[in-house]
Amino acid sequence: MLETRILRSLPQVRKYSVKRFRSPFSFLPNETKHIFDEEKLTPEENKAAIPLKPNYDNLEKIHHEVINPEEVSDLVVKLNSNDILVSILSKDGYLFGDKNYLLTGTNKPTRFKATSILNSWCRIFNNQIKDLKEISPMQFWDPVVSPQISKAIEEYGDNFEKLFQETRALKNSKLKKHGDIPPSELVDMITVDNLSLYVLNNLSSIESLAVFVGFMRNHIEYYTVEGLSEILAKLTDICYRLHGDIDYELYLSVKQKHPGVIQKLPSDTIDKLANLLASKNWELSKELIRVLIKRDVCPSETTMNEFLLNFVNSDPETKLKELSFLKSAIFSRGVNELSLQIVLTTIRNIHEFSKLIELIKTSNQCQLILSKYQHILFATLKRVTTNLPLQKAQFVRVLTENNVHVDNDLMRVLEN
Repeated sequence: MLETRILRSLPQVRKYSVKRFRSPFSFLPNETKHIFDEEKLTPEENKAAIPLKPNYDNLEKIHHEVINPEEVSDLVVKLNSNDILVSILSKDGYLFGDKNYLLTGTNKPTRFKATSILNSWCRIFNNQIKDLKEISPMQFWDPVVSPQISKAIEEYGDNFEKLFQETRALKNSKLKKHGDIPPSELVDMITVDNLSLYVLNNLSSIESLAVFVGFMRNHIEYYTVEGLSEILAKLTDICYRLHGDIDYELYLSVKQKHPGVIQKLPSDTIDKLANLLASKNWELSKELIRVLIKRDVCPSETTMNEFLLNFVNSDPETKLKELSFLKSAIFSRGVNELSLQIVLTTIRNIHEFSKLIELIKTSNQCQLILSKYQHILFATLKRVTTNLPLQKAQFVRVLTENNVHVDNDLMRVLEN
């Protein structure tokens, strides 16, 4: 009874029912009921109703195009904190504060409206001048030759075709190339690689060297990349020491058959090879010098001079285009008499002239260069300056600070 009363006192759940009415859904186009005003126009009238694009030519331009610092060609400019500060404080943000200063590749002055952009640009520009290290000289070893091989080398002399056949070096290399020899038998086997090193160690004349190089060129396909790397290093060293010419055709054959060999050569070998090729094909020499600089290695002064001789009579534009990659080497090696002759013709304004003087002052030949070339330097100064009286005084100060006696002829010119 009690349970029944309790249950009745609880809230009751009511059931609701929803009647669903199904009605068909249809879409009726309203073209006849309403037409927008735009729909009453023809396509031509619609096009004519579009307003003209506003003209902003009368507004001050905020964006200024800035040339990529890696595309600027020059040989002497390295920006310092003073250059950056002057550029920042200049009225219109011109580099060096000079509205007439044109970067290579531009036909109007470059403006840096924001300090952050100028700082980033200068950092990238200066970072292209890498700190290069000197070349480590190559150390060669004398291979141990068996009595039989030594006797064969002496017996056949310059008949290298016969020597490599009788010692089975050619046959073994052919079998090795096609994978027909078990790896366990390769250790003490005579091949064109190791026999060539033995031969190079016993050559006695330039004539014998030329004959052997011809043999190598005819059988270049049987040399391995590792073997060619050692052989080219030894061959280049011999040619360099004997003041002979490297065989141009051999170099091309190696480059064509085994492109990766050049990248594996020691820096000392690449430098000597660039030196030997400079008078034959300066573009190949340039390619090799680029490899050195990419390795952060400075080409030797002899190699740089041999390469630069190709551009003594070139016009300034060609020099800037072809020699800008040498900028790091010029800063690392310093200016000598030949590089000065090359660089002087590329100087286009007083800022570059000032940078050249700064570069000369870092050279160990500074006093000699300033003394010997003071007339040419002053002639260049006259060509690029717009304020000769002021620049004359500064030029004389540079000479006296470096203990250079001002030539009497130059003194008369300065006094006029």
